[in-house]
Amino acid sequence: MLSNNHLKFLQPTPAFRELMILLEIGKNSRISQNGLAQRVGLAPSMVNNYIKDLIQRGIIEIGGQSPRRLNYSLTSKGLDQRAVLLSSYMIETIKLYKNAKAEFKIRLSKLMEEGIKRVIFYGAGETAEVVFPVAEELGFNVVAVVDNDPRKQGQEFAGRIILDPSHIERIRPDGVVITSLGYPYQIYESIKHLEGQGIKVRKL
Repeated sequence: MLSNNHLKFLQPTPAFRELMILLEIGKNSRISQNGLAQRVGLAPSMVNNYIKDLIQRGIIEIGGQSPRRLNYSLTSKGLDQRAVLLSSYMIETIKLYKNAKAEFKIRLSKLMEEGIKRVIFYGAGETAEVVFPVAEELGFNVVAVVDNDPRKQGQEFAGRIILDPSHIERIRPDGVVITSLGYPYQIYESIKHLEGQGIKVRKL
């Protein structure tokens, strides 16, 4: 689950922050408010406000022998609230995932129209995880996955070993699909020379 530090466009709502706090308390009842703040990406003062509100609403209970040894626990109402929030979060996440798949299907279909069927994915990250099943559904043959990150090379991805991009010329696919949305233009510049060898290079 993402904290504020990982999101640029879908900023967490109060309900999302409440869910994160309840999940963390469920994992560790002795976690401090500073610890909670670090885990959910909020200021300690904001976490304190959430804790006060949750106690007032009967969502959590506080115990402990001293201010330094406090512990939090979810009440039965709190367990129900966590379940409701988590269910809503999962439903919205699934909707976003479906929307992303639909968009990638449109873009990949255009590549299929170009005659690109035997492909290599460049970028073994979250985007590729979403794109991969869409590509298989459309009938693409993903012959390899490459990544310029040495830490990923040699690891398994969707039943394939992640290779160094230098293997692209040896494999000679119809095209390379850049599945990294973080640095697509830099990657394109590094492999655009493959176009001269009949290997099409396309960005998502």
